[in-house]
Amino acid sequence: MSPMLELLGTALGVPGLAHPTASGGSASWAAAWQPYPPAPDPGRHGPADADADADADFDRRMHPAGRGAAYAAAAGAGGISGTAGAARGGPGGPSPLGPVLGTLSRSVRTQWGMLVRAAPLTATHIAAGCTLYVAHLTGLLRLRSLLFHPGLLTLTRRAGLQAWLAHAHRPLAAFLVLGDSLWDLLCRVMGLIYWQAPLEARLRADRADEEALAAATHPRAAAAQREAERTAPFWRRWMNNPLLRAQLISAGVIVALEIALQGRPRPAALALRGVAVPAAAAANATAAASMPVTRYILYPYALYPTLEHAMRWLWAMLDDRPFVLFFSTIPVPPILLPLLLTLFAGRGGSWGGLGTMTKGAVAAVFAASALNLRRRSGERVDGWVSDGVCRAARFLSGLAGIPLPAPAKTRYPHDDAAAARAREPASVAGVMDAVYRRAIRMASPNVE
Repeated sequence: MSPMLELLGTALGVPGLAHPTASGGSASWAAAWQPYPPAPDPGRHGPADADADADADFDRRMHPAGRGAAYAAAAGAGGISGTAGAARGGPGGPSPLGPVLGTLSRSVRTQWGMLVRAAPLTATHIAAGCTLYVAHLTGLLRLRSLLFHPGLLTLTRRAGLQAWLAHAHRPLAAFLVLGDSLWDLLCRVMGLIYWQAPLEARLRADRADEEALAAATHPRAAAAQREAERTAPFWRRWMNNPLLRAQLISAGVIVALEIALQGRPRPAALALRGVAVPAAAAANATAAASMPVTRYILYPYALYPTLEHAMRWLWAMLDDRPFVLFFSTIPVPPILLPLLLTLFAGRGGSWGGLGTMTKGAVAAVFAASALNLRRRSGERVDGWVSDGVCRAARFLSGLAGIPLPAPAKTRYPHDDAAAARAREPASVAGVMDAVYRRAIRMASPNVE
């Protein structure tokens, strides 16, 4: 290699290229061509610099910023030992927590990217909830102005349309507020990741399977549908997310239940402002209590805990596993997991009590029935839930000594047609027809 380097040095006009130490100014230039600065030379440094050289060598190999500092020091006149102060965390040197923070940030970015790709709606919900909490901490927004109370909709309608519209955003905004404390925020973000993200991924996967089956059985119709979705506006494509539809239906049911089950708020004043109250009515407590109320003491609250219960129940209804591990040790059926978590959390927990859990269960059943959701076996979720409730009622009535008649199994038109086809004699054509009809039913549940 020396003759070749001498020829190259002669051609480039660099006499010390083949022997970098022959000329004093070319040693650092030759070091600049190496991928890393040269290793410390024990003969060039005394024993006192051994520790500094070891630190600099570790910094050069482990830290990108340290490699740059060691490179600059090796290219200069100070040599490799000039980075000893920076390697030990001196001014301008890398922090000892740099590798840990770098690894943590890369892991967070990777996990967030996976969540966005697998469950975009869940990622959007987490980002919106965290943004609202930060705005609340900085004083840009008051979370109380986003919370919900039925009285804010039913009582303000008497004051006019403008007063009602001032609170019309609350039924939707109350589902975005994840918590008013850091602990509640972290608990509900973990709940979104643990419950809602797998549910969204499951629903999107089922929808993709149905579209693939429809494309295989009806290619022209599937191509036309894909073209229509491609040219559709953004909001319509966003609405194709099955979890978003389930959440909108559940949210509507939850708001309707809150309005239907609201109690009369505690009055702050029992007389109209600016209206003279008769002396007899003022003296009579009963008459005063029956007069119109103009001011109430209302305590608005977030609606997301009820929606989280609904998503938990929907996840449990769609899970086909025979059991899941509770506390990583106790095997329980998936349908009992939301109930057990609520019982262990207690009334003062972050997710509400049994009343909140019951509202979430009702909303989940409504959403499953409206969207015609099915389990892996092909059974409708609402039919499976009704059969389970009937079995539980018969079990409890048997324990109480009150026998109940066995109800007829919930049947649907496609079940009757399948039973009629099952009575036909078996043949190759019959089997192919059954497979074809099964594929059509899975692709389009409403078509027989």
